[in-house]
Amino acid sequence: MAPGHGLQALLLVLALLLAGCLHEGSSREPFWGVELPGDAAPDFTLVDQHGDGFSLNETTGKLVVLTFVFTHCPDVCPAVTYQLGKLQVALGSDYGTKVEIISVTVDPARDTVARLANWSTDRNASWPHLTSNAPEPEAAMNESVWAPYGVYVEQVPATEHDHGEGDGNETGDYSINHSTILYIIDQQGRLRVAWPGLDWSYRDIHHDVALLLAE
Repeated sequence: MAPGHGLQALLLVLALLLAGCLHEGSSREPFWGVELPGDAAPDFTLVDQHGDGFSLNETTGKLVVLTFVFTHCPDVCPAVTYQLGKLQVALGSDYGTKVEIISVTVDPARDTVARLANWSTDRNASWPHLTSNAPEPEAAMNESVWAPYGVYVEQVPATEHDHGEGDGNETGDYSINHSTILYIIDQQGRLRVAWPGLDWSYRDIHHDVALLLAE
């Protein structure tokens, strides 16, 4: 089993084990995603599509919707980005003041600052799209963000691409298989909700964000 699949299975098991104690004595409506125990979200520092440094700890005091994509992806990542764009609109004035959206690349070798700038502009996706400008970007990102968030990333020859948990690129010399997961981090920087896989829309994420904003 790929590490990404293992993480998602663990999240689901955790949700079942913790459901009783997390909701005991509380009248709050349950999250639609997988509720997490509230561990501190690992901090990281990367560079955004404008070439500026960006650290997760800069978002303290805001909710953060965090996901992982790459620009050569032909199907899944554009769909995720489209849904996040709908979420940004649905949030209205809460976006930027109370809620931040962050997309982290799983293909930093190709997802340069310039490419991310074009990608985000073409899709009207103005939120931070993050990559690394380190000499060995894959190793740097695995250490700082992918591994801490349980994101499995694998380069595979494009001809071996397998539509499953990962997604990839049918052009170029390789594609990317990676865990598909979205996290919601609360205003105190705690991991509160996870959405493994692709069975969600912006309405689902908006529901869970609204519950956290109401706490």
